[in-house]
Amino acid sequence: MSSAQGQQHQLAKKITKQLAKEKKLTFFCDFDGTLSDFVLNPEEATVPLSTIKNLATLSEHPLIDLIILSGRPLSFLQKRFPKSFKLAGEYGSKTNFTDNELKKESLPDKTQAKLLELVKIHPHSHIEKKDHSWVWHYRRIKESLSEEKIQHLMTKLSQTLSHSSYSVYHYNCVLEIKRSDISKASFVQSHVQHNPDHIFIAFGDDIADQSFFEMIPKNQGWVCAVGDVITKADYYFKAPENLRSFILHLKEQLQMQEPLPC
Repeated sequence: MSSAQGQQHQLAKKITKQLAKEKKLTFFCDFDGTLSDFVLNPEEATVPLSTIKNLATLSEHPLIDLIILSGRPLSFLQKRFPKSFKLAGEYGSKTNFTDNELKKESLPDKTQAKLLELVKIHPHSHIEKKDHSWVWHYRRIKESLSEEKIQHLMTKLSQTLSHSSYSVYHYNCVLEIKRSDISKASFVQSHVQHNPDHIFIAFGDDIADQSFFEMIPKNQGWVCAVGDVITKADYYFKAPENLRSFILHLKEQLQMQEPLPC
């Protein structure tokens, strides 16, 4: 057994130990780069059916509140997970388990024009339009764009956003122009505040996830990084496939536990 596998087995034991004490666990999990591997066409990203079944088993545990928390639109997540799953799309601004929904605000015309211009200049890139953001995907052309060029584009886009509620964010091969008041961090913070007696575990792979990791109270849970972007975490998984293996292992460990008392 490798040291990484040993740490993951240790984490599974910690979780099962807390659940055996009838502690409630909130389980936050990102989608892209965490559960699902990155693909050239974002619309083709999927999670293996076996992993969905394993997650479903975890979500049926009476003490586990499992939430898929992603920047993806809620409609995208609903096509990939069963109706029984709790899904929080667009960084938690739209969910299938609460009635709260933010009022839409139009992206400034100058910003829209700049993004559409980028697609004309880079025809193998594309724009994704969501309710509260526009995303420029450049994974297919990433080799032709230096970090300096990306920073220059971010500056140009930021200049079109004066006096608006939007900001520019750089994630894995995307530039996203998103409302500043929408974030995974604010969603998780609210959830933690409303469930002070829970323990928490969070899985993510990029800086958007690093921000919500910071909302998990110390000594009240664990934060787990997938890949090599996040540098501050309690546990590390090399790739999504390693996390998927851990989910299977955790499911098996919980099934070995004695049934909880009624």
